[in-house]
Amino acid sequence: YDPAGVLADETDIGSDGRFRLSALARGEGALRYRLRLSDAHHGVVDETSVPVVAHGGAALRLLIRAGSPDPDLKYFRRWATDAGLKLRFAAGLSPGVAVREGDTQLTPDALAATDLLVVDERAWAGLTEDEKAALHQAVEQGLGLLLRVTGPVADAVAEDWAGYGFRIHNGDAERSVTLDQRLGTTTREPYTAVPIEVDAAQALPLLSADDGGVLAWRGSLGSGRVGLWTLADSFRLALAGDSGRYGSLWADTVAALARPQAPSTPRLPPSAGWVGQRTLVCGLGDGRELVDAGGHPITLSPDADHCAAWWPSAAGWYRYSDATGTFYIRAADDGGDLRRAADRQATEQLQRGSDQPPAYAARRAIARWPLLLLWLALASGVWWLERRAGAFEQG
Repeated sequence: YDPAGVLADETDIGSDGRFRLSALARGEGALRYRLRLSDAHHGVVDETSVPVVAHGGAALRLLIRAGSPDPDLKYFRRWATDAGLKLRFAAGLSPGVAVREGDTQLTPDALAATDLLVVDERAWAGLTEDEKAALHQAVEQGLGLLLRVTGPVADAVAEDWAGYGFRIHNGDAERSVTLDQRLGTTTREPYTAVPIEVDAAQALPLLSADDGGVLAWRGSLGSGRVGLWTLADSFRLALAGDSGRYGSLWADTVAALARPQAPSTPRLPPSAGWVGQRTLVCGLGDGRELVDAGGHPITLSPDADHCAAWWPSAAGWYRYSDATGTFYIRAADDGGDLRRAADRQATEQLQRGSDQPPAYAARRAIARWPLLLLWLALASGVWWLERRAGAFEQG
């Protein structure tokens, strides 16, 4: 579950005890996810916090060219803006009249400064040959391209798109589909797929309906990734108030197609322990203090190694006063199985350590020879003194 309490992902545990889950971080900073273990009857077996520190990367740069505004484009633009993406937009209103936001030219320089271009069939029909050539070259060099189908595709446009791996034929009627499996819902809410037939043998499914029909594809051209999108009304998800799933749907799509970025992985900070458990922190001193979840400094007395131990009284995020580090303290009843596993592992390590002779035992073994020599010397001295005393008495 994400920090808002929305189910982010679920899976079954493998026969080897392993599993993998993924979630979308919707903001920067310290975030607390929750991992819930359920039995076969969906009863909660255990629940534990999963602290994550998410670092913001460079904002993706999107360019949208549309034949005309439509509801799906409206909500997509709103999501992209809220998500912090850098957006440029142009949509036609009438012949020779368009609404624009930013520079939307398809020049080599403009495309090189773009991570993903979203264009529909009507806007494509208005591209010049120079723009098409610049776009094709930019995709080969890494630009992401999403081809939106909003209606019948003209033959000339279909011929151009075949060069990107998608052979399109117009169909007769719109198709109603459901997306419960993809969205993790059970609403059976109907969505609309544009009536086209697609031959994309070299592409992979990007979005599929519950009946197995493909609604979006992902292929490649050179270093760039190209997608074809036929879902006409994804905005219905946001309109129903489920902005989280709507954002996840489009975030996954944009991430799958946009120009590859430098890898940025959220860091899993250490969970230092539990409330009421002895916890050791280091790096203190020289004005660097520990601050609790409420922002209050914690008075500790570090040793010569700048370390100190204390027993936390509250769960939450703790950090150093100079903001160079952060860690999470769990509640006493948070992650019972995890705590027992940690205790078991510590006990096993202690047991393995007890099987080895301590370091001082070797030092004592080496020191026995000097002690033996000293004992022999003392014993010899005492024997000599006793003999001398006996001889003196006889004399």
